[in-house]
Amino acid sequence: MVQKFRAYDGGSLSRMYQPEDVMVGGGNIWINDEDFDAGEWIVNNDLELMQ
Repeated sequence: MVQKFRAYDGGSLSRMYQPEDVMVGGGNIWINDEDFDAGEWIVNNDLELMQ
């Protein structure tokens, strides 16, 4: 079973990420951020995860 997480930005608390935009792997939190190219996953370890 793949765990799904929602996450919010720990710095601003104003940006929420949906489960399809967050994954955890290799000791990092990866997000598919709308500010970057579509389909590009970036590392953002300053997120608070909720399951």
